[in-house]
Amino acid sequence: MDRRDFLIAAGCAAAGMAGAAEGTRDDAKMPARPFGATGVRVPILGLGTAPLQELPAGEVEAVVEAALAEGITYVDTAPAYGSAQEKLGPVVARRRSSIFLVTKVMEYTKEACLRRLEESLKLLRTDHADLVHLHDIGDWPDPARFESSLEGLEEARRKGMLRFIGASGHNRTERLLPPVRSGRIDAVMAALNFVDRFTYDFEGKVLPAAREKKVAIVAMKVLGGPEGFKYHPPAAARLAGPRLAPAIRYALSLDGVASAVIGVRAASEVREMARIAREFKPLEPRELEALLAEGKAMAAGWGPHFGPVA
Repeated sequence: MDRRDFLIAAGCAAAGMAGAAEGTRDDAKMPARPFGATGVRVPILGLGTAPLQELPAGEVEAVVEAALAEGITYVDTAPAYGSAQEKLGPVVARRRSSIFLVTKVMEYTKEACLRRLEESLKLLRTDHADLVHLHDIGDWPDPARFESSLEGLEEARRKGMLRFIGASGHNRTERLLPPVRSGRIDAVMAALNFVDRFTYDFEGKVLPAAREKKVAIVAMKVLGGPEGFKYHPPAAARLAGPRLAPAIRYALSLDGVASAVIGVRAASEVREMARIAREFKPLEPRELEALLAEGKAMAAGWGPHFGPVA
């Protein structure tokens, strides 16, 4: 058994013991779905940590603990999220076996990716991540560089620093297709909401390829993100309020979506979104038709707010 297989086996065993010792509330079990072809199942709701970068470390830990109590074990972060990784470190160290930990790299060479991942793992106080994405490929100056970066993550996997490899994108939709079609990534994370469907259309341009390759699909920007990416201080998402539940139902109704990662600012938001996820029912055809009509009208006002379409 090599180091990577040992880490996976040990992690699964530890997770089982942690579940027995700590667990979630009996009424807070979160539904789970297969994560592509990995053999792993993940909760249908994931915790996004970008909005947490402005909070004191103690509040960040409280939010993560609230998420774990609700059965939300998928925790997504990135070096780009300011101090989020550092603030997550103490709770990750304490609850590592209970967390499906995701981070990202946005470096364009094999060596730089390895260095960045080493830095992230140090801040997160762990020796491995469960999933590492090539971050926001749409904004890379040269998308062809993903080859060298991907080699870096493959080397990191051989060293036991990660389990699965992914790629994420907010804009320039078709740039996500080469990694997905390469057969070398396990997951793709894309901006998926009922408004941006009419601007970026990851649903029509990327998701079919992901399903064909059995690549796990993770929805992000489910609520459209805060206007102008305002995380300083964290602002409410565009689809917060009465559109919150329909937006979550839309993302989780998309064929192949394993989990919807949503950024939160407080434990109270965690509990509200967890309630919606536990009550999830796929959109009926007439509901979807009405929601898409609303989304199409809203898209005209939003425009390409995540950046260029192509």
